Amino acid sequence: MTFSVVSGSWTQPAATCTAGTATWSSFWVGLGGYAETSQALEQIGTDSDCDASGRPVYYVWYELVPEAPVQLRMKLSPGDRIDAVVVVHDATVILRLRDLTRNTVFTRHLQTSTTDLTSAEWIAEAPSNCDGPSCTVLPLTNFGTVSFSGAAAVGDGHAAPLGSWTVTPIELLAGDRLAVMPSSTGAVPSPVGPDGGSFTISYSDELPAP
Repeated sequence: MTFSVVSGSWTQPAATCTAGTATWSSFWVGLGGYAETSQALEQIGTDSDCDASGRPVYYVWYELVPEAPVQLRMKLSPGDRIDAVVVVHDATVILRLRDLTRNTVFTRHLQTSTTDLTSAEWIAEAPSNCDGPSCTVLPLTNFGTVSFSGAAAVGDGHAAPLGSWTVTPIELLAGDRLAVMPSSTGAVPSPVGPDGGSFTISYSDELPAP
C-alpha cells in the first residue's frame, strides 16, 4: 500500500502545567514513520507544552524527517479547531493546516529526496529530543483528551476514512529505557467511532510501565 494523502481535524487541547516541570505534547497527522526501519516522516501538527515556570505554550509546526521540525509563527490557543492535511506527489510534499476558529491557514510546498508513504497516522504523543541518531522521549504534558475527526487517507489512489483501512491502535507507555517520562503517564486511543473517521486519545497518569 502506498499512501499519498492523510487528513484530520482536532480541537487544540489545554495544557495542565506544574511550576518547575517542563512537559510536551504533540498532535499531528502524517505519512510514514510507522515501520521501525523507516527513515522518513512527513507531518504537520500542533503542540500543547508547559515551560519550566509552569506556563502553557501553544504553537504550530511541521517536520520532514530526517530534517529538524520547523515552528511556525501562527497564533494558536486551546479550544481552536484545527484541520490538517499532508499530500505527497513524487518529490513534492504539500502541508496545510487551517485554524478554523481564527480563520487562518498555513500552506507550504516543499521538495524532498526522501519520503515514506507506507503508512498514515493520526497521533497524540510526547515528542522526542534528538541529537543525531540518539533520541530521548520528553515528559508528556497532561493534555486531558484530544478527539480526532474527519480522519481519512488516500492509499493506492483510493480515498477512504480511517476505519476502512487496517487500523493499528498505538498506546504511549512510559518506562522505556529511552524515556524520561514519569513511569505511569501515557496516552491511550479509543476505538474508531461508528462514522469510521473519529476517535479520542486520553492522557493517563495511571498506566503500568511496560
